[in-house]
Amino acid sequence: MDQNELIDKITKEVLAKLKNQQPVAQNQSKPSITSAELAGYIDHTLLKPESVKTQFDQLCNEALKYKFKSVCVNSAWVSYVAKKLRGSGILICSVIGFPLGEMDSRCKAFEARNAIENGANELDMVINVGALKSRDLKLVEEDIRAIKRACRSNTVLKVIIETVLLTEEEKVLACEISKKADADFVKTSTGFLGGGATVQDIALMRRIVGPNIGVKASGGIKDFNQAIALLNLHSFGVHFLQRFNGSIRLENLNKKSQSLNHVLNLSKAGEVIGCFSGKYFILKMENKINRTAKIIGINI
Repeated sequence: MDQNELIDKITKEVLAKLKNQQPVAQNQSKPSITSAELAGYIDHTLLKPESVKTQFDQLCNEALKYKFKSVCVNSAWVSYVAKKLRGSGILICSVIGFPLGEMDSRCKAFEARNAIENGANELDMVINVGALKSRDLKLVEEDIRAIKRACRSNTVLKVIIETVLLTEEEKVLACEISKKADADFVKTSTGFLGGGATVQDIALMRRIVGPNIGVKASGGIKDFNQAIALLNLHSFGVHFLQRFNGSIRLENLNKKSQSLNHVLNLSKAGEVIGCFSGKYFILKMENKINRTAKIIGINI
């Protein structure tokens, strides 16, 4: 039995077992969280191609002001934000092969090495979806391993599997391969192709990768209760890593609307780190900054 046949066999067995499990409970108790703690769950994110230098300046200034965990940018801006945030303790995340993931693995590896050399602590790479759908599972795995080899010992690697494009079986395969290739996280989506994280997808991904790999939910969170439902998925295991990604629209004190993007990230027993993609943003934590906000997207 070759590798593809073995993975197909395991995938069918996993799907069969999942069908017999109880549905995910969504009405669990709400975790208590302060505004200061919430800031530690947020990756301030700016990935739109039309973004300009003044927006990255504001991104960094807000990360410093509100003490966000990290900022997430395209690789071309890593050096710029790393210099502005040097010594602050705020992590730098770079996306790799973003948002399509369809370039040669050597190109992704070069981008990863360059981003790390320029100051990136974390990488969010996009999987080769076409290879996965073609059942070229060896290529999918080697693509991830190429980036993993480019990482340093303390670099966090997250694999974006783009769930909106995948069947249930393909989601299982993507998670199995990411785990086999030694990724640190699996992530639902880029946010550039529609769709978004669902409780069902996050629960499926968590069950496949087990307790020692992170799961990051990206997009599709429309309100606080939905965000809490995803947050409460930590009940599926003890000490597993989990992250959130979110888009937030805020009004400032003079009622001038601004579109903003964050990433809420949760890791191991409440510790936080993470990243995301979307529009530029500012944070509102509860009502303590005198702003109003509506969570319209979130990632684990």
